[in-house]
Amino acid sequence: MQTDNEQVNSIRMSVARASDITRALSAFSEMVQDFGFSSTDWVMSNRNFRTWNDRLAQAQLRYVNFPRDWERRWPRYARVDPLLQASSQAHWPIRIEQLCGAPGQSDLLTELWNYLADSDLSAGFVVPVHLPRGAFATLALYCKAGTPQTMFDPASIFMIGQVFCRAMSETFFTEAEPAPFLLSTREVECLYLASTGKTAEEIGQILGRSPKTARFHLERAAQKLGANNRASAVAKACFGGHIQPN
Repeated sequence: MQTDNEQVNSIRMSVARASDITRALSAFSEMVQDFGFSSTDWVMSNRNFRTWNDRLAQAQLRYVNFPRDWERRWPRYARVDPLLQASSQAHWPIRIEQLCGAPGQSDLLTELWNYLADSDLSAGFVVPVHLPRGAFATLALYCKAGTPQTMFDPASIFMIGQVFCRAMSETFFTEAEPAPFLLSTREVECLYLASTGKTAEEIGQILGRSPKTARFHLERAAQKLGANNRASAVAKACFGGHIQPN
């Protein structure tokens, strides 16, 4: 795998032509499939993570070609995510395989690695990208386990990660805050109660509001988080540190 000026320009143009973040990542994911990467995920935060699930970090999360149940499972695994923990301290691509099976890992982290292995998401690279104004991004590129290391050039992977994440920052985020949303206190309360399995009717009763009002807050929160349903909104709220995974 080698990058050239034409590929770099193609990445930039695909981001610039995309109408939103999700379409930009989908177009990029199609491009890197030619390099042998079957799945992709991308994270962008207004700051680097001092500790994982840092409440001060507003973050965006998108992914392509992940299992259908990932959004449901994500809140359970959010606080032990090994890729973000490792990349927040790095400046060069990290092989995902090197993070697997670290001594002393928790039972939950072992469960996560087993899930990733079963989903063909336990191999590849994670690229840390330190952006202007303290912003931080991570791009994970997944390949099938056992793929020869000689197929990939870390310098080229570093380059495409830098180009893509910087293009995303320049195209979609004009301010220091890469996640242009702030959840209200009521929206956070509703999301937390939703994460415990409460319905809109139950949330409204707990908060002394109507079910319609509870649904309104959940829908507004989903819009701000770029989520298309309640489960996705809960997962992204957990990821961004707005609520603690239940």
